[in-house]
Amino acid sequence: MNREDILYWLRVHLATGVGPKRFQMLLQTFGTPRNIVNASLSALRETPNLGRSTANRIYEGLQIVDSEAELAEAEKAGVTIIPIIDSTYPEFLRNCPDPPPILYVKGRLQDRDQLSLAVVGTRRPGLYGSEQAYRFSLLLAQTGFVIVSGLARGIDAQAHRAALLAKGRTLAVLGSGLNQIYPPEHHELADQIVQSGGAVISEFPMNTAPQAGNFPARNRIVAAITLGTLLVEAPAQSGALITAALAQEYNREVFAVPGPVDHPGFAGSHNFIKTGKAKLVTCLEDILDELGD
Repeated sequence: MNREDILYWLRVHLATGVGPKRFQMLLQTFGTPRNIVNASLSALRETPNLGRSTANRIYEGLQIVDSEAELAEAEKAGVTIIPIIDSTYPEFLRNCPDPPPILYVKGRLQDRDQLSLAVVGTRRPGLYGSEQAYRFSLLLAQTGFVIVSGLARGIDAQAHRAALLAKGRTLAVLGSGLNQIYPPEHHELADQIVQSGGAVISEFPMNTAPQAGNFPARNRIVAAITLGTLLVEAPAQSGALITAALAQEYNREVFAVPGPVDHPGFAGSHNFIKTGKAKLVTCLEDILDELGD
């Protein structure tokens, strides 16, 4: 896709009032981002299910947004902008109910990323949870699976590091812009992922701060881009459970590593097992039996 087209995609993406679902709705009405940008205010107001005040806000936003500056930020950081119609956009993600219209990618996406598994869990694991996240991620990476997680402290970091040790491939999906690596102490880990041939991914503009509301949106990408999700030490209120629930909604496999029956850190994982939402796993073969080897 040429630079001019990328700028049109960015302009719509950055406009006030345009989220992923609304972007898709506008594309269905106008066909292309160029047509959206060039649409009159009256045409926007006539868009089904948009509403007059939202149309006004989007129209104003399209006039003032600086897509050139955003693209310059991305280019400076070595980040590629991948619209949903691009051939390199992940197919699993494209086919989920609410895909990001744009991905910011530092590193490379590959066809082999379709053979991937998300490994997620608490940011504050105990020794056992840390060991199991590392063990399963290492074995899965050695088997050829791409390990996907969120670069967070705890289980996420263990998953990425194990994949790197195995000289495997790993993808990190952020709840912030790629100029705002979070947590900040994982800058080096993010660099290692890219240098190893993996990728760091976000749907958020380059300088977006890591706000709490961004992380459920991040989790839907983790769930959608993979064949399944492995829960490792997820307490009852863990954000990892959002990923697992979305994976189930997207008809992906869900697995869970059990822990001590009375350990609150595993309450969410155990509930998924008890209710049949997740398959209990104790070894690599339990996963391969479901996903194939």
